[in-house]
Amino acid sequence: MPTQPTMVESAWFVSPLGVLRLDASARGLRRIAFGEPRPSRATPRPRHEALRLALDELRRFFAGKPKPSEVPFDLSAGTPFQRAVWTALARTVLPGELVTYGELASRAGRPGAARAVGAAMGKNPIPILVPCHRVVAAGARPGGFGLGLHVKQALLACEGALLPGFDAS
Repeated sequence: MPTQPTMVESAWFVSPLGVLRLDASARGLRRIAFGEPRPSRATPRPRHEALRLALDELRRFFAGKPKPSEVPFDLSAGTPFQRAVWTALARTVLPGELVTYGELASRAGRPGAARAVGAAMGKNPIPILVPCHRVVAAGARPGGFGLGLHVKQALLACEGALLPGFDAS
């Protein structure tokens, strides 16, 4: 079993959806967590390059100017299957594009594993930059999202996309 890399630095980002905490290891960005308490004092600009890149990408994302991520990720917390799915998602699904669980399974080299892809989305440690909000169910149904469909829609709106069949009322 591989050893888990040690956290080296954290940073916080105040988004329209709340405070995000970003954690990095020596390998790269390891986690983005929603709903984190904001530090009691101002934090300096991070020294870790992955955190600086991630903060810049989050600023662009919430300003409506998302782009494919160039942040180095540390996905070591996932299983080999999860890592393959998350990597395929980050590398092949562009901002504003929606992909079904089945399509993403094929892109990850595991056709027929749509349910397992759905489970991997629920374990995604780096939401937004590993864009699980872009994954929908077959038949143009919204699918799930651990933080709620309203958050999924808000993230897609930053990209100029809308959930099929989503009623914001």
